[in-house]
Amino acid sequence: MNTSKSNKPTLNDLLDTVLRRHTQPENVDEMTALLESMGWSDARARLLYGFSDVFELAAALWTLYDDDVQYRSHEELPTSSLPGTLMSYVRQFVRGMIFAFPMLLSIVSMLTLHFSLWSYEYVSEKYATAIAIGTILSFVSVGGFMQSIARRAFFYIFQGYYYMARRATFRFIRVGVTFSLSFSVLLYILDVLFPVLPYGMLTVSIAFYLVLNAIWLSVTTMYILKSEFIFTGLLAFGIGLVYVLFVLFHLNILAAQLMAMVVVAGLSILIVMYLFRRAERREDKGIRAKLPRTGVTVFSVSPYFIYGTLYFLLLFTDRVMAWTTYNPFTTYVIWFRGDYEIGLDFALVMLLVPMGVSEVLVSRMMNAVGFSQRRFRAVESPVMSRSYLRSFWYGYAIMGIVSVLCAIADYFAVQWLVDAHHNTIGKQIIMTPVTNYVFVLGLISYTILGAALLNAVIMFSLSRPDAVIRPLAFGVIANFVAGFLASRWFAYYAAVWGLLVGVTIFLILTTISVRKVLLQMDYHLYLLS
Repeated sequence: MNTSKSNKPTLNDLLDTVLRRHTQPENVDEMTALLESMGWSDARARLLYGFSDVFELAAALWTLYDDDVQYRSHEELPTSSLPGTLMSYVRQFVRGMIFAFPMLLSIVSMLTLHFSLWSYEYVSEKYATAIAIGTILSFVSVGGFMQSIARRAFFYIFQGYYYMARRATFRFIRVGVTFSLSFSVLLYILDVLFPVLPYGMLTVSIAFYLVLNAIWLSVTTMYILKSEFIFTGLLAFGIGLVYVLFVLFHLNILAAQLMAMVVVAGLSILIVMYLFRRAERREDKGIRAKLPRTGVTVFSVSPYFIYGTLYFLLLFTDRVMAWTTYNPFTTYVIWFRGDYEIGLDFALVMLLVPMGVSEVLVSRMMNAVGFSQRRFRAVESPVMSRSYLRSFWYGYAIMGIVSVLCAIADYFAVQWLVDAHHNTIGKQIIMTPVTNYVFVLGLISYTILGAALLNAVIMFSLSRPDAVIRPLAFGVIANFVAGFLASRWFAYYAAVWGLLVGVTIFLILTTISVRKVLLQMDYHLYLLS
C-alpha cells in the first residue's frame, strides 16, 4: 500500500528512528544494513524519497548524522519542568505496578466473595490440588512465551511497526497454544503409563492449565499495548460471571470458573486483535517488511524464554517441595497445603509498590545512559562508570527502603484484617502458626526478590540477559535443594527456606553482575551502539 509524499516522515525523522535502533553506526555501510534490517528496499526508497536505491538513501542519512554528531558531542541531559518530571515518574510508577492489579483484584475477591476467577475458598483439598497443579504448570510452561512476546513485540512497537509486532505476537501465541495442547496430551499418556492422579483430578488440572495459558498470553499482549486496565476490567467481568453462574444459577463452582475463564480468554484475544488493528492504522503504510526467519527469531529471544521459565520455577519450586512432602493421610504424591499457600499469597502483595518504584528507577537510569556517549569524552569513561555506579547504589537503597516498609505494612495490614474481620473473610483464611511462619519468611523473601528484579531489569536494559539467567538458574537449584532438605528433615512448611535461599543467591549474583557491568560502562555502551 502506497503513501502520499505529503505524509512521509522527513529524513531527520527517519534518522532518529534508525538511531533508536543503533545509537552509533560506524559508517555508511552499517547505515545501509540498518535500513535493510528495518524493511527498507530500493522500491521504498524511490517511492518515498526519490533516491535510486537504499545505498543512496543511507548516504544521505549518513551525511545528516555526521554533521549532527559534530555539534552534539558533549550534549547535557535534557531538563524538564518539575511538574512534567513528576508526571513522568507517576506514569512510570503506575506502569510498573499495574501488572499486579489482577492479582490484587483476585485477593480482594477471595476475601469478600470467597472465590475468584480461578480459586475458591471452600473447594475440597482434592480439587484444590488439581487446580494448583494446573496453575503452576501454566506459569512455568507459558512463562517463556510471555517473555518472548514482550521482548519481540516491544522491539517492533518501539519502531512503530505494529503490523510486524502483531504477526510476531500471534506467531508466539500459536506456538504456545500448540505446545500447551501437546503437553496436555503428554500428561495424559504419562498418567496412563505411570498413574499418579485419578483421571478426574488430571482432567481438572489440564482444563485449568489450558485456559490459564490463554489468559496469560492475552494479558502479556495487552501489557505491551499499554492496555492493562482492560484486562483488569475483563478479570472483574469474569469474577462477576462466576458469581452469576455459581451463586444465582447454582452451577458447580469449577464449571462456573472454567466457563468464565473461557469467555475471558476469548474476549481477550478479540480485544488484542482489535488493539493491534487500531495501532496499525497509525503506522507508515509503505512496503511492509517480512518477519525474520524462524531460526533468527528463536536465537534472539531464547535468553528471554529461558528467563521466563526459570523465573516462575524460582517462585513455585518451594511450593512443590512443600506439597510433595510425605503425608500419611493422602494417597497422592502431591497434595495442596492451604495454610502454606495463604501465607505466600498474603506476602506477595508487598511487591506491588516496589515493582512501580523499580520501573521509575530503571527508566531514570536508562534515560541517562542514552546520553552518556555524548556527555563524556573517551578519556572520561572511568568518571562515567563511577557516576552510574553511584546512581545504582542510590536506587538500590531506595528500593531496599521501600521494600522493607511495604513488607512491614503488609504484615500489620494482614494481621489487622484477620483479627478485625475474621467473621467475614471466612474460616479458611486464618493465620495459623504455619501460615504466619510462611508469611513472615515469604515477606523477607519477596523483599529480597524485589531488589534482585531491579538488577535483572537493569541487565536486560543493557542487553545482558546472560548476567541474569546464570544467577537465576543457581537460585532455582538452591531453592530446590534447600526446600527439599528442609521439608524432609523438619516439616513441610520449612520448604519456604528454599525460596529464601534461592532469592538471596539470585540477589547476590545479580548485584555482582550489575557492579561489574557498570564499572565497564564504556565497553557496554559501545556494544549497545
